[in-house]
Amino acid sequence: MQGIMTFASIEEAVKFGFTVCDWTSNAVVVRKRTPGGWMNALVPHRR
Repeated sequence: MQGIMTFASIEEAVKFGFTVCDWTSNAVVVRKRTPGGWMNALVPHRR
């Protein structure tokens, strides 16, 4: 079973081609379009 990808920062996610999709109370949801559909990942908030 595959897990969800996480990044340490939004800058890192953007560097890998992801864009900000949504903000939650605990993380930023980023996504990237692939030939198979959307790939989602999380950027946890720093506290």
